[in-house]
Order: sequence, then C-alpha cells, then structure tokens
Amino acid sequence: MARISARQTLTFDTRALNDGRLRVRLKNAAGSFFTLLDWDTPTSTNWLSRSCSLAAYTGQTVTLYFEQNDGGQKNLETRYIDNVVVHTSDAEPLYAPLAPKLFTPIANLTNGVSLRWRPNGNSAAQYAIERRAGASTNWQLAATILGTATNLVDAATSWGTNLSYRVRGINAAGSGAYSSERDVITPPKPSLTIFAQTNKVILTWPAWATNYQLQTSTNLAAGIWAVQSGTAANNGSEPSFTLSPTNNSRYFRLQLQ
Repeated sequence: MARISARQTLTFDTRALNDGRLRVRLKNAAGSFFTLLDWDTPTSTNWLSRSCSLAAYTGQTVTLYFEQNDGGQKNLETRYIDNVVVHTSDAEPLYAPLAPKLFTPIANLTNGVSLRWRPNGNSAAQYAIERRAGASTNWQLAATILGTATNLVDAATSWGTNLSYRVRGINAAGSGAYSSERDVITPPKPSLTIFAQTNKVILTWPAWATNYQLQTSTNLAAGIWAVQSGTAANNGSEPSFTLSPTNNSRYFRLQLQ
C-alpha cells in the first residue's frame, strides 16, 4: 500500500520463466481496480525493468497488485518480481542497502575464486566482500569495491580449502544486510611422486591436474627451470614420466600453465 505524491512512478524488475505473464493492477480507497500493466509477456528470461505512471492517483492511498497468469499452456511456470520502488516528488530518504543476491562462487587453479552478485536496488556506494575458511573461523574482509560492481575475482585464496563468502552494500546510511552465504572448495595442490629404481626414475601426479607441466632444474639456487622434454604417458589413472638415472642431481616440479 502506498500514498501517492505528485509526479510519482512505479518501477520494478521482472523475469519470466517459460510463458509466464504479468498484470499490475491498482485498487483505490473506494475499492475500484485499475490496470496499470496488462498481461505483459517478455520474450526473454533475463531481468527486465518495467515502469507505470501513478500521476492519475495523486493524493490517494492505493494498493498495488502483481498478478501472474501462465495461460494454462505449461507446468511449473514462474514469474519473479524484484526491486519494487515507488518514486515520489519528495526527497527520497537514504536507507542502508538491501541484501544483494550472491550467486554460487566458481573456483579454478589459475585465477582463484570468481564471485558474482545481483544488487537489490541501486543505493550501495560500496560493496564489502567477506570470506572465511571453514565454519568455525572468523569472517575476514576480502575486498571493498565500488557500488557499481557486480563481480570480483578473489585471487588471495589457499589451495584445497573450504571457503564461505558473503556480500553486503554500504552507503552513508550505514552497512546493509548480508547476502546469503555461499560455499566453494578451492582445488588442491597436486603432489608429485618420484619412484627411484635401479635403472630408471618414474614421476607421477594426479590425473585431474591436466593444466600442469613437468619442469626440471639442475640448480635450485639459480632458480632456472625448463620444461621436461618428452611426453607423459598415461596408464588411465595418472600421467607419468620415465627417465634414465644420471650422476647429476636433478630437481622436478609441477608448474601451473
């Protein structure tokens, strides 16, 4: 329910799955209904913005109805409404940002953890992204970024760790509510196993580490590494290199490509 001031507009975001349709109606104080948006049917499942003029109802207290109709054509059809705002001619008060929607994080060996969220309104001046390792540790600030951002790559993550993330907006009115917590497991660091035999040396590593290359060095102090020549064999469970022994010391490592 809202009281209408001069030059007022209703705006909202909407998203339909399948052929869901949306109608917006207004009921005035006398109980009469008026249609503001008549069975809108978007052709995209992306979030779309819609607006309706309320100028004809200035000075009235009205009730707004958001109604869905799937047309009876399919099952499990859904229509979402979000970020409903009534704009008035009065100065709009500033409130702390509403909780954004944090999507499932994605971890990879190259970049770290990729985060993406959808704002709940446009009042955030900044976003604070927090992380913690495991359920029993304290939350730590991972980053603070501009309120126009909707994604972040957290590169300061450890190998093989259970991480949780949450996000909240911040403005002059204070810190907003947190998003729901989202969990992710960062990939483990692969181990290199070396078997020294009388007439050969066998090196193996986990089969999942497909984007690693085997490197070798004869001088650790110099820090000079080269890609091991040859092609790794694969017995179906793990890649391996078989090398002939030498009289010189050699060092090996797996390097992420």
